Amino acid sequence: MLVTRSGDYDAYSEIFFDGSDAASSIADNYSAQVTATIVSGDAQAGITLDVHIPDQSYGRYGFAVNTLGHWEANTESAIDGSPLYRLALGFLPKATRTYTLAIEVEGPLMTFSINGVKVTTVTDTTYPDNSSIGFGIHDPTARQPISALFSNFTYQELAPTTLPQQDVVATATGQAQDSASTPYTASVPGYNCDHGTGQWRPLDDDAMNGTLTCQASGMQLTGPANARTITDEKFYWLNGNFPANYKVTAQINLQADHGGCAGLKTRGDPQDEGYLFSICADGSWDIALLNGKSQSLAQGQTTARSTYQLTAMSDGSEQSLFINGTLIKDVSSTWFTSTDNLSLVVGVYYSSQPSSAVFSNFSFTALP
Repeated sequence: MLVTRSGDYDAYSEIFFDGSDAASSIADNYSAQVTATIVSGDAQAGITLDVHIPDQSYGRYGFAVNTLGHWEANTESAIDGSPLYRLALGFLPKATRTYTLAIEVEGPLMTFSINGVKVTTVTDTTYPDNSSIGFGIHDPTARQPISALFSNFTYQELAPTTLPQQDVVATATGQAQDSASTPYTASVPGYNCDHGTGQWRPLDDDAMNGTLTCQASGMQLTGPANARTITDEKFYWLNGNFPANYKVTAQINLQADHGGCAGLKTRGDPQDEGYLFSICADGSWDIALLNGKSQSLAQGQTTARSTYQLTAMSDGSEQSLFINGTLIKDVSSTWFTSTDNLSLVVGVYYSSQPSSAVFSNFSFTALP
């Protein structure tokens, strides 16, 4: 079935399945699957599989992926279907224009798979209804008609779980908390460099100028010459949901740099703002507030080295910089209190030279 949308591309064109029995709703426990090929649309064209859709409402849980391999699981607003809050987020190691989306639903517990690989299990009780299942296409940056070919839809009822709903939610929540309390490490960080469960965003998904290269010694991140912005590789932890407070550490080798700087950005938001902790090849360091402009909160000088271990900590209003394990500076700022992403960063604004650094021994630790 070819589905085409010829306007208002930021909204989904969806097909709804109301179950195999017209007299009843979708079962509480079931699996569903559909294959979609994106026929026309730009890099942001995406497909979705939506579940727990109430009657006469835009509320639902949306599981979507685009042509760049960026996938999300969201609880969506009952008013207009926009994302209400993020359940999970990630980036596939290989992008394509054909995906098989699959979902297994056990009441509030939902397991989402792409091309036969489980990418996340989430739990949410906002929408208990199961009136229908939806699948469709959108492309928020398209300027011409978009279309996708859907095939091989399946729906199968599953045996009811023996656990009460509150126990299902408690079990899933407890597993998530156990994962959150464990420090996350990667000897070679970055998209397709880190082979663990951490989620790193590819540079082309962020329309970012620069290059990323995986090496045995670490991830080399390079920003272009005459850049008007920094180049950063964004990290979304395990599923895009960060704790309020944390610290992040990386070893940064600036030996290949041409007098530039590199560092870490904490409490990043979707507009590329946040706190930037940087170290330069000459040993100068800076803690900056990025809020539409760059405002230095503290700066100083340390012994120049080719390699530094940098730690940035955001704990309440306290923003702290450590270099080679030594606390260098604490500053107080409450401009940013939540985190959409954090970043590994290279570059200085308006440098005539390209800027490059090798990042290794990355760690992220949630603070109590």
